Amino acid sequence: MFSAINFLRGAGETNREKNLILQMAGIEYFQNMGSASIPTLLEILKSGGRDEAGNAALAIGGIRDVSLVEPLIRVLQDRTRSSHLRGQVAQSLGSFGEYQEDGRITEALLEAAKTADRTVQEGIIKAFGKLNDRRASPFLLEMITDSRNSLYVEALDVLPHIGDPELVPTLIGFLKNPPSDSIGLRLALIRALGWFRDPRAADVLSPLLQADDSQIKGETIKALERTPGLVSQEALYKLFEKITVFTEICFYI
Repeated sequence: MFSAINFLRGAGETNREKNLILQMAGIEYFQNMGSASIPTLLEILKSGGRDEAGNAALAIGGIRDVSLVEPLIRVLQDRTRSSHLRGQVAQSLGSFGEYQEDGRITEALLEAAKTADRTVQEGIIKAFGKLNDRRASPFLLEMITDSRNSLYVEALDVLPHIGDPELVPTLIGFLKNPPSDSIGLRLALIRALGWFRDPRAADVLSPLLQADDSQIKGETIKALERTPGLVSQEALYKLFEKITVFTEICFYI
């Protein structure tokens, strides 16, 4: 058991890649033990250092025992613990969707998000990508529109997993009038609308096939391909070939 716990902190390995491999081995070991590992993992979560406690949280997410939900929430709410740990705890809570009937997990994540820094918010966003709870939509939309926030791509990648069709008009509005001039934001909006596979997005996506930016064109083609019938597949492939050739020419100039 000591060696497995030691693995959760990377066993002192200074090589970063080997250190991560050892940490993953420790996580897998405890997950394979199942419920038998719960007392040890809870102790590590409570009093372990940043790395081993964070990896204990990830291991707990793979076990998914209902008794582990409240201990995870307590750590998430404890602002004296490191942001790294709380972010990993948030991610693990996303694995407990089957125990979400009362909305307790979503409520805890949303409450933590109010005072969370970027690291914790990123973990919360990843959790919502697994929980698929529409109650998270306002928080995710705020992540997109807040100019101080840099997690708009992560938030947009999660929204299609929630699958709320009422979000499509809002995203269409964002694409028409982006909250910022970031090319990354526009690409993420196009990608998200594509994954919704909603015909209402056709009117805003189709004109982007004529955009000057090859990245915009390429992402638009992928988005339209996900919604069969909006644009001829043959036409899309021909346009994609032109973009590819143009990009290759620019690379060699």
